[in-house]
Amino acid sequence: MNSKWKFDLTIAPIFNDHISRSVPYYIDMHDIISDYIKLHPKEKIIITDIGGATGYCIREINAKIGFYHPTYYYIDSSEDMLIQAKRECCGIDNIHYIFGDLIDIELPHSDIVLAVFTLQFIPIPLRKHCLEKIYSALPPGGLFFLSEKVCSPYKDIESNFIKLHYDIKTKNGFTDEEIIRKKESLIDVMWTLPPDKYISELSSIGFSKIEILFKCLNFLCFLCVK
Repeated sequence: MNSKWKFDLTIAPIFNDHISRSVPYYIDMHDIISDYIKLHPKEKIIITDIGGATGYCIREINAKIGFYHPTYYYIDSSEDMLIQAKRECCGIDNIHYIFGDLIDIELPHSDIVLAVFTLQFIPIPLRKHCLEKIYSALPPGGLFFLSEKVCSPYKDIESNFIKLHYDIKTKNGFTDEEIIRKKESLIDVMWTLPPDKYISELSSIGFSKIEILFKCLNFLCFLCVK
Protein backbone atom coordinates (compact mmCIF):
# COMPACT_ATOMS: atom_id res chain seq x y z
CA MET A 1 0.00 0.00 0.00
CA ASN A 2 1.52 3.29 -1.11
CA SER A 3 1.66 6.09 1.49
CA LYS A 4 -0.25 9.32 0.94
CA TRP A 5 1.53 12.35 -0.47
CA LYS A 6 2.72 14.75 2.22
CA PHE A 7 4.67 18.00 2.08
CA ASP A 8 7.01 16.87 4.82
CA LEU A 9 10.72 16.75 5.60
CA THR A 10 11.35 14.20 2.83
CA ILE A 11 9.81 16.52 0.20
CA ALA A 12 10.70 20.05 1.32
CA PRO A 13 14.45 19.98 0.45
CA ILE A 14 13.83 18.53 -3.03
CA PHE A 15 10.53 20.26 -3.76
CA ASN A 16 11.85 22.84 -6.27
CA ASP A 17 13.53 20.20 -8.39
CA HIS A 18 10.61 17.80 -8.12
CA ILE A 19 7.86 20.22 -9.13
CA SER A 20 9.87 21.84 -11.92
CA ARG A 21 10.27 18.37 -13.49
CA SER A 22 6.65 17.42 -12.79
CA VAL A 23 4.71 20.50 -13.91
CA PRO A 24 5.25 21.56 -17.54
CA TYR A 25 6.75 25.05 -17.82
CA TYR A 26 6.60 25.56 -14.06
CA ILE A 27 9.39 28.13 -14.11
CA ASP A 28 7.95 29.90 -17.16
CA MET A 29 4.56 30.16 -15.46
CA HIS A 30 6.16 31.92 -12.50
CA ASP A 31 7.95 34.27 -14.89
CA ILE A 32 4.61 35.19 -16.45
CA ILE A 33 2.99 35.76 -13.04
CA SER A 34 5.85 37.93 -11.76
CA ASP A 35 6.04 39.88 -15.03
CA TYR A 36 2.32 40.61 -14.83
CA ILE A 37 2.70 41.80 -11.25
CA LYS A 38 5.36 44.24 -12.48
CA LEU A 39 2.58 45.99 -14.40
CA HIS A 40 0.47 46.47 -11.26
CA PRO A 41 0.85 49.60 -9.04
CA LYS A 42 3.59 48.70 -6.59
CA GLU A 43 3.75 51.45 -3.96
CA LYS A 44 3.14 49.95 -0.50
CA ILE A 45 1.94 46.75 -2.16
CA ILE A 46 0.96 43.74 -0.04
CA ILE A 47 1.27 40.26 -1.56
CA THR A 48 0.02 37.06 0.06
CA ASP A 49 1.18 33.64 -1.12
CA ILE A 50 -1.10 30.83 0.08
CA GLY A 51 0.58 27.44 0.11
CA GLY A 52 3.88 29.17 -0.49
CA ALA A 53 5.95 25.95 -0.34
CA THR A 54 9.65 26.89 -0.52
CA GLY A 55 8.91 30.56 -1.22
CA TYR A 56 9.90 30.27 -4.88
CA CYS A 57 7.06 32.48 -6.07
CA ILE A 58 7.90 35.23 -3.58
CA ARG A 59 11.55 35.10 -4.58
CA GLU A 60 10.67 35.44 -8.26
CA ILE A 61 8.40 38.40 -7.60
CA ASN A 62 10.90 40.06 -5.28
CA ALA A 63 13.65 39.73 -7.88
CA LYS A 64 11.57 41.97 -10.15
CA ILE A 65 9.89 44.45 -7.79
CA GLY A 66 11.93 44.12 -4.59
CA PHE A 67 13.18 47.71 -4.83
CA TYR A 68 9.59 48.84 -4.11
CA HIS A 69 9.84 47.06 -0.74
CA PRO A 70 6.57 45.13 -0.95
CA THR A 71 5.20 43.40 2.12
CA TYR A 72 4.83 39.63 1.74
CA TYR A 73 2.70 37.19 3.69
CA TYR A 74 3.74 33.58 3.30
CA ILE A 75 1.18 30.98 4.38
CA ASP A 76 1.62 27.21 4.49
CA SER A 77 0.13 24.32 6.46
CA SER A 78 3.39 22.35 6.34
CA GLU A 79 5.88 23.28 9.03
CA ASP A 80 8.67 21.57 7.08
CA MET A 81 7.90 23.68 4.01
CA LEU A 82 7.83 26.83 6.12
CA ILE A 83 11.25 26.04 7.57
CA GLN A 84 12.59 25.40 4.06
CA ALA A 85 11.08 28.68 2.83
CA LYS A 86 12.78 30.61 5.61
CA ARG A 87 16.11 29.11 4.52
CA GLU A 88 15.59 29.91 0.84
CA CYS A 89 14.14 33.39 1.43
CA CYS A 90 16.66 34.42 4.08
CA GLY A 91 17.76 37.42 1.99
CA ILE A 92 14.26 38.94 1.98
CA ASP A 93 13.47 40.78 5.22
CA ASN A 94 9.89 41.86 4.60
CA ILE A 95 8.16 38.44 4.76
CA HIS A 96 5.65 37.56 7.47
CA TYR A 97 5.49 33.78 7.87
CA ILE A 98 2.17 32.23 8.88
CA PHE A 99 1.82 28.56 9.73
CA GLY A 100 -1.76 27.48 9.20
CA ASP A 101 -4.45 26.12 6.92
CA LEU A 102 -6.36 28.40 4.55
CA ILE A 103 -9.61 26.86 5.79
CA ASP A 104 -9.01 28.09 9.34
CA ILE A 105 -6.86 31.22 9.29
CA GLU A 106 -7.83 34.84 8.72
CA LEU A 107 -6.19 36.26 5.60
CA PRO A 108 -4.42 39.62 5.72
CA HIS A 109 -5.79 42.38 3.49
CA SER A 110 -3.72 42.15 0.32
CA ASP A 111 -3.39 43.83 -3.06
CA ILE A 112 -2.40 40.52 -4.65
CA VAL A 113 -3.08 36.95 -3.55
CA LEU A 114 -1.46 33.86 -5.04
CA ALA A 115 -2.50 30.23 -4.65
CA VAL A 116 -0.12 28.20 -6.81
CA PHE A 117 -1.18 24.55 -6.91
CA THR A 118 -2.75 24.88 -3.47
CA LEU A 119 -6.55 24.66 -3.72
CA GLN A 120 -6.33 21.32 -5.52
CA PHE A 121 -5.34 19.78 -2.17
CA ILE A 122 -8.42 21.17 -0.42
CA PRO A 123 -11.58 19.00 -0.57
CA ILE A 124 -13.96 20.34 -3.21
CA PRO A 125 -16.86 21.12 -0.80
CA LEU A 126 -14.56 23.46 1.17
CA ARG A 127 -13.12 25.40 -1.76
CA LYS A 128 -15.87 27.98 -2.16
CA HIS A 129 -15.35 29.05 1.46
CA CYS A 130 -11.63 29.45 0.75
CA LEU A 131 -12.24 31.44 -2.43
CA GLU A 132 -14.68 33.72 -0.59
CA LYS A 133 -11.99 34.41 2.03
CA ILE A 134 -9.52 35.31 -0.71
CA TYR A 135 -12.06 37.58 -2.41
CA SER A 136 -12.78 39.37 0.87
CA ALA A 137 -9.06 39.96 1.48
CA LEU A 138 -8.68 41.88 -1.80
CA PRO A 139 -9.57 45.52 -2.54
CA PRO A 140 -11.49 46.48 -5.70
CA GLY A 141 -9.08 45.92 -8.59
CA GLY A 142 -7.02 43.46 -6.53
CA LEU A 143 -5.46 40.48 -8.30
CA PHE A 144 -5.79 36.78 -7.55
CA PHE A 145 -3.51 34.29 -9.32
CA LEU A 146 -4.90 30.77 -9.07
CA SER A 147 -2.76 27.96 -10.49
CA GLU A 148 -4.26 24.49 -10.48
CA LYS A 149 -4.04 21.07 -12.02
CA VAL A 150 -7.38 20.62 -13.77
CA CYS A 151 -9.03 17.93 -15.86
CA SER A 152 -10.61 18.04 -19.28
CA PRO A 153 -14.38 17.44 -19.48
CA TYR A 154 -13.71 15.37 -22.62
CA LYS A 155 -12.57 11.81 -21.87
CA ASP A 156 -10.52 11.37 -25.06
CA ILE A 157 -8.68 14.67 -24.60
CA GLU A 158 -8.12 13.96 -20.90
CA SER A 159 -6.64 10.57 -21.76
CA ASN A 160 -4.25 12.16 -24.26
CA PHE A 161 -3.27 14.92 -21.83
CA ILE A 162 -2.39 12.28 -19.23
CA LYS A 163 -0.26 10.38 -21.77
CA LEU A 164 1.57 13.54 -22.83
CA HIS A 165 2.20 14.52 -19.22
CA TYR A 166 3.54 11.02 -18.53
CA ASP A 167 5.96 11.45 -21.45
CA ILE A 168 7.13 14.82 -20.09
CA LYS A 169 7.87 13.34 -16.66
CA THR A 170 9.74 10.44 -18.27
CA LYS A 171 11.85 12.84 -20.32
CA ASN A 172 12.56 14.79 -17.14
CA GLY A 173 14.08 11.75 -15.45
CA PHE A 174 11.25 10.13 -13.51
CA THR A 175 11.07 6.34 -13.69
CA ASP A 176 7.83 4.49 -14.43
CA GLU A 177 7.79 3.29 -10.83
CA GLU A 178 8.17 6.83 -9.46
CA ILE A 179 5.37 8.14 -11.69
CA ILE A 180 2.98 5.37 -10.68
CA ARG A 181 3.87 5.73 -6.98
CA LYS A 182 3.24 9.49 -7.10
CA LYS A 183 -0.10 9.00 -8.86
CA GLU A 184 -1.24 6.50 -6.23
CA SER A 185 -0.07 8.72 -3.37
CA LEU A 186 -2.30 11.57 -4.59
CA ILE A 187 -5.52 9.52 -4.45
CA ASP A 188 -7.84 11.15 -1.88
CA VAL A 189 -5.25 13.91 -1.41
CA MET A 190 -5.67 15.97 -4.60
CA TRP A 191 -8.95 16.58 -6.43
CA THR A 192 -9.18 18.12 -9.91
CA LEU A 193 -12.03 19.92 -11.68
CA PRO A 194 -12.56 21.14 -15.26
CA PRO A 195 -11.60 24.79 -15.91
CA ASP A 196 -15.20 25.88 -16.47
CA LYS A 197 -16.10 24.81 -12.92
CA TYR A 198 -13.45 27.17 -11.56
CA ILE A 199 -14.62 30.00 -13.79
CA SER A 200 -18.23 29.52 -12.69
CA GLU A 201 -17.26 29.48 -9.00
CA LEU A 202 -14.97 32.49 -9.26
CA SER A 203 -17.62 34.44 -11.13
CA SER A 204 -20.36 33.56 -8.63
CA ILE A 205 -18.16 34.81 -5.78
CA GLY A 206 -17.83 38.19 -7.47
CA PHE A 207 -14.61 38.36 -9.48
CA SER A 208 -15.35 40.76 -12.35
CA LYS A 209 -12.65 39.53 -14.72
CA ILE A 210 -11.36 35.97 -15.07
CA GLU A 211 -8.74 35.12 -17.66
CA ILE A 212 -6.51 32.13 -18.31
CA LEU A 213 -3.00 33.56 -18.02
CA PHE A 214 -1.20 30.29 -18.71
CA LYS A 215 -2.13 26.76 -19.73
CA CYS A 216 -0.28 23.61 -20.73
CA LEU A 217 -2.16 20.30 -20.82
CA ASN A 218 -3.92 20.03 -17.45
CA PHE A 219 -1.95 22.80 -15.74
CA LEU A 220 -3.19 26.36 -15.81
CA CYS A 221 -3.14 29.70 -14.07
CA PHE A 222 -6.20 31.93 -13.77
CA LEU A 223 -5.84 35.68 -13.43
CA CYS A 224 -8.81 37.02 -11.49
CA VAL A 225 -9.63 40.68 -10.84
CA LYS A 226 -11.93 41.81 -8.06
